[in-house]
Amino acid sequence: MRQRPISEYELQIFYNTIGEAVWHIQHLENALVHSLIIINTIKRNIDSIEESDEMLEKERKGTFGSIYNKVRKEEIIPERLYSRFDKLIKERNWLIHNSRTEIRKDLYNTLATLKIIDRISSISNEAHYLTGLIVQLMENKMRSKGHNMNDIWKAAENDLRTLRGDKSISQRSLFT
Repeated sequence: MRQRPISEYELQIFYNTIGEAVWHIQHLENALVHSLIIINTIKRNIDSIEESDEMLEKERKGTFGSIYNKVRKEEIIPERLYSRFDKLIKERNWLIHNSRTEIRKDLYNTLATLKIIDRISSISNEAHYLTGLIVQLMENKMRSKGHNMNDIWKAAENDLRTLRGDKSISQRSLFT
């Protein structure tokens, strides 16, 4: 393979692609944690936002693998998705723990660099796609239990307004 220095532009794309993948993986972890809390809240008939928030903070401390194992044990996701999650976890672990040492020489070759960026983009895309599926599964679960998704989305919008600093929000409630 022909070696050459990686350009600043290529390096910027490389770093941005890694950042995007990590961001989407974290969104997926968050969706999985929320799915655990939703299921446990329904199972245990919890109506306290404080208790749910405590459960949420506790579960957020887990690793992607441990969170996924709990979700799998609770049968939150369909079995047909297990292989996709298993593959994503392997790819995520490669990206976070091994990619730097395994690919450092490849970054000096254009074709190899493009393949690496494509691999990392695939991780990002899969995490993003699976996040959407988890959200959809949870919405369906909530509807099946008689919860009004409009109210839940309004509560989420109120949370976003709070983050943005908008003072004109109503009180937050769990499942009203």
